[in-house]
Amino acid sequence: MNNNKILVVDDEEDIVELMTFQLENDGFEVISANDGMEAVVKINKEKPTLVILDIMMPRMSGFDVVKLIRAKEEENHLPIIIVSAKSSEDDVVKGLDLGADDYVTKPFSLKVLSAKVKALIRRKEENSIEKKEVDTQIIELSLLMLNRNKYTCTLDSNQIELTATEFELLFLMASEPGRVFTRNQLINDSKGSDYPVTQRSIDVQVVSLRKKLGEFGKNTIKTVWGIGYKVENEV
Repeated sequence: MNNNKILVVDDEEDIVELMTFQLENDGFEVISANDGMEAVVKINKEKPTLVILDIMMPRMSGFDVVKLIRAKEEENHLPIIIVSAKSSEDDVVKGLDLGADDYVTKPFSLKVLSAKVKALIRRKEENSIEKKEVDTQIIELSLLMLNRNKYTCTLDSNQIELTATEFELLFLMASEPGRVFTRNQLINDSKGSDYPVTQRSIDVQVVSLRKKLGEFGKNTIKTVWGIGYKVENEV
């Protein structure tokens, strides 16, 4: 069994049992709810990976459940598949417009439904990996923020103009606070087209960085005599 938990929400017990049987056979952990209110409670408590949701249910409709999910920031990206006997074009459009990721009309194929579940979870995982890759391009260190996607440096919300080489040097050191980088390591990992990088030029770049960053730079970028430089863990 994988680590993905599926919440099946339907007031027809036999349909819940059929979907549970198929999904468990495909390796998913399955939990269920019989109405919209119970679904909201289960979502908050169980933190499912994906929700399969009927529309016509007591206490709270599936449409209202979708609205609640999409209104909460921490659940906004929770994949939702609506499975309903309401098959009119207007109902399908409404469900998708409210934020459902897919809409399946009853009767339906259990195997096709399971394939849709797998596809949505795979897409969610791929998006998560992409987000992590983007996040690694942004460094925050106390009042300092470096964005490698935009090549911007801000200090206490003030924009600091850096050359490409200065930015790469600072980004490299700030990515591993406390680590001592030799001048050769800094040369190899921060070559810029706007400045010929040598061991002497590294010293010049560091002096320039400290000047541009003011007191923050003086307190943060430390010289390790005979070796190179580091950015302090605590500033």
